[in-house]
Amino acid sequence: MEEQVSQLTVQRQVEEALRREKAKNMARDALIAAIVGILFLGIFVEPYAIYRARKAKEFLAPGEEGRGKADAAEIIGWIALSLWALICLINVVLSASGTR
Repeated sequence: MEEQVSQLTVQRQVEEALRREKAKNMARDALIAAIVGILFLGIFVEPYAIYRARKAKEFLAPGEEGRGKADAAEIIGWIALSLWALICLINVVLSASGTR
Protein backbone atom coordinates (compact mmCIF):
# COMPACT_ATOMS: atom_id res chain seq x y z
CA MET A 1 0.00 0.00 0.00
CA GLU A 2 2.75 2.44 0.95
CA GLU A 3 4.59 1.53 -2.21
CA GLN A 4 1.56 2.46 -4.34
CA VAL A 5 1.23 5.81 -2.56
CA SER A 6 4.94 6.41 -3.09
CA GLN A 7 4.65 5.62 -6.80
CA LEU A 8 1.67 7.96 -7.15
CA THR A 9 3.57 10.74 -5.41
CA VAL A 10 6.58 10.28 -7.67
CA GLN A 11 4.32 10.18 -10.73
CA ARG A 12 2.64 13.43 -9.71
CA GLN A 13 6.01 15.09 -9.12
CA VAL A 14 7.19 14.00 -12.56
CA GLU A 15 3.98 15.28 -14.18
CA GLU A 16 4.33 18.60 -12.36
CA ALA A 17 7.96 18.96 -13.47
CA LEU A 18 7.01 18.21 -17.08
CA ARG A 19 4.16 20.72 -16.92
CA ARG A 20 6.45 23.43 -15.60
CA GLU A 21 9.07 22.67 -18.25
CA LYS A 22 6.42 22.88 -20.96
CA ALA A 23 5.20 26.21 -19.56
CA LYS A 24 8.76 27.59 -19.54
CA ASN A 25 9.17 26.53 -23.17
CA MET A 26 5.86 28.22 -24.04
CA ALA A 27 7.07 31.41 -22.36
CA ARG A 28 10.33 31.29 -24.32
CA ASP A 29 8.48 30.68 -27.60
CA ALA A 30 6.09 33.54 -26.86
CA LEU A 31 8.95 35.94 -26.20
CA ILE A 32 10.70 34.96 -29.43
CA ALA A 33 7.47 35.36 -31.38
CA ALA A 34 6.80 38.76 -29.80
CA ILE A 35 10.25 40.04 -30.74
CA VAL A 36 10.10 38.62 -34.28
CA GLY A 37 6.60 40.02 -34.68
CA ILE A 38 7.86 43.54 -34.13
CA LEU A 39 9.66 43.35 -37.48
CA PHE A 40 7.84 40.73 -39.54
CA LEU A 41 4.10 40.17 -39.99
CA GLY A 42 3.32 41.39 -36.51
CA ILE A 43 -0.39 41.63 -37.18
CA PHE A 44 -0.37 37.81 -37.44
CA VAL A 45 2.49 36.85 -35.11
CA GLU A 46 1.69 39.05 -32.12
CA PRO A 47 -1.68 37.42 -31.32
CA TYR A 48 0.13 34.07 -31.25
CA ALA A 49 2.72 35.49 -28.87
CA ILE A 50 0.02 36.90 -26.59
CA TYR A 51 -1.85 33.58 -26.60
CA ARG A 52 1.27 31.54 -25.78
CA ALA A 53 2.27 33.97 -23.04
CA ARG A 54 -1.14 33.72 -21.39
CA LYS A 55 -1.10 29.92 -21.56
CA ALA A 56 2.35 29.86 -19.97
CA LYS A 57 1.22 32.24 -17.21
CA GLU A 58 -1.61 29.84 -16.33
CA PHE A 59 0.98 27.28 -15.26
CA LEU A 60 3.71 29.52 -13.82
CA ALA A 61 3.40 31.24 -10.45
CA PRO A 62 4.63 34.82 -10.03
CA GLY A 63 8.38 34.80 -9.46
CA GLU A 64 8.80 31.34 -10.94
CA GLU A 65 11.38 30.81 -13.66
CA GLY A 66 9.87 31.63 -17.05
CA ARG A 67 7.10 33.88 -15.68
CA GLY A 68 9.08 37.02 -16.48
CA LYS A 69 9.49 35.91 -20.08
CA ALA A 70 5.77 35.28 -20.34
CA ASP A 71 5.00 38.72 -18.88
CA ALA A 72 7.47 40.39 -21.25
CA ALA A 73 6.08 38.52 -24.25
CA GLU A 74 2.53 39.59 -23.43
CA ILE A 75 3.52 43.24 -22.94
CA ILE A 76 5.63 43.35 -26.11
CA GLY A 77 2.88 41.54 -27.98
CA TRP A 78 0.18 44.03 -27.02
CA ILE A 79 2.36 47.05 -27.75
CA ALA A 80 3.55 45.72 -31.12
CA LEU A 81 0.04 44.59 -32.09
CA SER A 82 -1.30 48.05 -31.29
CA LEU A 83 1.42 49.67 -33.39
CA TRP A 84 0.79 47.31 -36.32
CA ALA A 85 -2.96 48.01 -36.12
CA LEU A 86 -2.29 51.75 -36.04
CA ILE A 87 -0.04 51.50 -39.09
CA CYS A 88 -2.72 49.54 -40.95
CA LEU A 89 -5.37 52.09 -39.97
CA ILE A 90 -3.20 54.99 -41.12
CA ASN A 91 -2.61 53.25 -44.46
CA VAL A 92 -6.34 52.71 -44.94
CA VAL A 93 -7.14 56.32 -44.11
CA LEU A 94 -4.42 57.67 -46.40
CA SER A 95 -5.49 55.37 -49.22
CA ALA A 96 -9.14 56.35 -48.83
CA SER A 97 -8.34 60.04 -48.83
CA GLY A 98 -6.24 59.74 -51.98
CA THR A 99 -3.17 61.22 -50.32
CA ARG A 100 -1.16 58.18 -50.97
